[in-house]
Amino acid sequence: MPIYEFECEGCGHRLELLLNPGEVTDIQVCPRCKEDMDRIFSTTKIGQGRPEMIEQPSAHTPTWKRERFRKDTEAQNRKADKDFRRMTKQVASGRNPSANV
Repeated sequence: MPIYEFECEGCGHRLELLLNPGEVTDIQVCPRCKEDMDRIFSTTKIGQGRPEMIEQPSAHTPTWKRERFRKDTEAQNRKADKDFRRMTKQVASGRNPSANV
């Protein structure tokens, strides 16, 4: 069964659910604030089986560099999630998302 990720529109709480494809709806209810949760698309772990394909910090990388890599990666993921949510809302409202680029 695939894992689906949802994010609350009200409080920003994220939730992962293990669901059969037939059980999936695009909106769930937040367990914290009872607002609607939108389904978001998770980032994939590219190269998970072959870590040498991705330039990642190793045991020999200085701590400051590992921390910077982690923060940069988190910032990139947040920006990608934000851009994706903005674009999907534009498409849902009938607007062309590439017109704002």
